[in-house]
Amino acid sequence: METTGRYSLELAATEAEKLKNKLAAGEAASYDEAAQQLDADKRNQEMFEKNREALEKVIDLLTTHDLKYRMDNENDFPEIMEIGVKASPLKNFKPGMNPLEYISKIRSISKEREDESQQTAQIEKYIESHSNYGTHSNVFYPEGDVTYARDILVSGQSKIEIFENVRTKIQRHGEHVITRMLQQLLQDKAARETAQSIVGEQGFQKLTTYLEKTWNLFQAESPYYSGEEQGQGLYPVALEAGKELLSDEKIWEQLRGLANRQFLKEADTLDRDNRIIHGERLAYSFDGGFVVDAKQPVKLSYHEDFPSQAVIWGIRIPPKNIKGFIESPMGYKKLKERKISTDEEVSNFVCLDQIKNFKIWVRANHLLSEEILKKIDDALKKFWTRDFRSEKPKPPVVDHFKQELSMQEYTKYMEAARRFIEQESPVKFGESYWDGLIRLAEQYQLPIYSTDGGLLWPKQMSHDDLTKYIEKKSE
Repeated sequence: METTGRYSLELAATEAEKLKNKLAAGEAASYDEAAQQLDADKRNQEMFEKNREALEKVIDLLTTHDLKYRMDNENDFPEIMEIGVKASPLKNFKPGMNPLEYISKIRSISKEREDESQQTAQIEKYIESHSNYGTHSNVFYPEGDVTYARDILVSGQSKIEIFENVRTKIQRHGEHVITRMLQQLLQDKAARETAQSIVGEQGFQKLTTYLEKTWNLFQAESPYYSGEEQGQGLYPVALEAGKELLSDEKIWEQLRGLANRQFLKEADTLDRDNRIIHGERLAYSFDGGFVVDAKQPVKLSYHEDFPSQAVIWGIRIPPKNIKGFIESPMGYKKLKERKISTDEEVSNFVCLDQIKNFKIWVRANHLLSEEILKKIDDALKKFWTRDFRSEKPKPPVVDHFKQELSMQEYTKYMEAARRFIEQESPVKFGESYWDGLIRLAEQYQLPIYSTDGGLLWPKQMSHDDLTKYIEKKSE
């Protein structure tokens, strides 16, 4: 008893010292506030210890080679974590022809995963036979076209797989991004000195002069190219100097990292005009999705609205190739603000996002009759076909259910919807979507990144702090 008492006194003294230090450092205005902060610190430490596995998996998005990114709705994350990502085009992409419907049919026939190798061969053969498939996409591969363009410029060949019918467009886009990254890199004093030591003073001078006037260093037909400058020998020397810098592995690694950083930075920019330079869009804004492993086989494709894109080379992205979640600042803000706490929010989640899964689950649990399910379908059809231009604000979908269902049927529907959310959704009633994403990340022990290269969970870190953590871990 005496030992226990002494231990309790020592613990109390330690806690009191911590409170005193927080007040002295100006971190808290009162003892109560300091105590609350200590409790929060303790909970964060407990969370850290519980999710150490996720933290051990973190990587540097800006320097890790060949990562891909998949844009997806958070409501689809649970299913994706179980079966992977099916081959399908990016959301809102509507080409004239969609061979992916064929892939979907093949998938529906298959009952065993072992059949996938044969299915993949069929898919790849089918894709190759459709020349317009080069304008499809289901992942972003930000350094793909940049690396391909560099390989061709330096050695004339590349190991990166591409669709032949868009080869020229991929090359030009890659050259354009490299030019922008060179312009950005050479603003740094150390990089300028390194570049000058590689290409010499004359080569460096002509290179920087030409970079000020061009948006594609590697094309003589650049809008700012002129015969007079050619007579002065400006372009040929600048071109060779640029290629020489690309051949230097240290310089190339810096350029590749800048291209990744630029893609992620521009991916969370909602102002499209800021992402279009000389008619070239470098990124497509997205709220959130997945970080996909470098080993995921893809084939580079190209579309003006979806640059830095590629097609999954095979039937799907398996769950093992998903290395984390990623959210833009705008996506993170939306997840924190969006909740499921009212009938309207329940209906929006179930019937606008999860109606297919909800109906399957309801039938399996015998919760709603087919008559009620048909009325729900009819209400949704009216919701989607209704002209809302004269109605502001737009009426919620739950109003349509109240019109189509009797009070008893509506009550049964809401009870089933809430049970579905409680049992099947990572987001529970009364919680934010961010809470649901953390629950999913905790279940699979995967980190959540931000598009600035930092970490959002299991511990918030800036990119600089994350880099230091990774370096310390590797020591």
